[in-house]
This record gives sequence, structure tokens and C-alpha cells, in this order.
Amino acid sequence: MKNCEIITANEIETMHFAKSISSCFKNGDVILLDGTLGVGKTQFVKGFCSGYDYNGDVTSPTFTLANIYETDFKKIIHLDLYRIDSPREFIELGIMDYFDESIVLIEWGNKFSGLFDNYFSISIENNFDEPTKRKFTLSSQSDHYNTIIDDLNAKANLL
Repeated sequence: MKNCEIITANEIETMHFAKSISSCFKNGDVILLDGTLGVGKTQFVKGFCSGYDYNGDVTSPTFTLANIYETDFKKIIHLDLYRIDSPREFIELGIMDYFDESIVLIEWGNKFSGLFDNYFSISIENNFDEPTKRKFTLSSQSDHYNTIIDDLNAKANLL
């Protein structure tokens, strides 16, 4: 497993960061987003979607469980598992049938990480003195995702 840490100063930087890494992902990729309530998971998804020229509303699917954002380039599935209590309940939604044809971002995804063979994990923290600052810890579980981590670490070393 490889890791990378990125710190953003505000929402604009968070969205720019998410947009900048969106092109690293392809259909079938699963990205698990974790962090406390209000830390910026949905804000990250907004930036990610903008990387595929999505201009519609990106909202938290806390009550709908799933939002699908279709662009000219990709279909992005945005899930929120906060209200899902068990792996069985998640599986019974049937949404996993569509994972191969989409990029999937899952808020509170680590609750059920054992359901996925491969995934990219992003943990978001905001325990800084500055309330808009965020720390993103990115982790990979496969060679495909390790390449993304290696690329991000190389870029960070150039700064």
C-alpha cells in the first residue's frame, strides 16, 4: 500500500486538487472518501466532476443514497453510505451493477471497504488551527492506484 498527503488551504484549492486528479481515474475505479461530517467530501466530488466538465449541481446524496452525474466523457456515481447500516443493505441497493461503466466516489466508503477488490482511499481531515485548511491522505491498494500515488508524490517533490 502506498500513501500520499496533500494539504489545501481553502475550498477553491480543494476543488482544484480534486479536478487535477480526476483524469487519473477510469471507468470501474472506486474511490472511498472518509472524514467527519462537513469536512468537505462533497466539495471534493464537486471539484472531481468539474474535471470532466460537469456543470450541474453536485449535492450530497445523504438522503437519496446515490447521485449520478453524466458528462460527455464519463458517468460518475456519487454515493453516501452514512445511513446504510450493513454490507447486505448496501449490496441490496443493486448500484454495484453499474460500477464497471462509471467512476464511483463513495462518501463513508471505508465502512464497507471489504466489499471492493480494489479501491483508492481518500481520508479528509480538518483538525487545523485554520478552519478552511484540509489534509487529504490518499492510499492505494493496487498497481493502478499506486501509479497515481507515485505521480502525485513526484509532483509534490518538484514544488
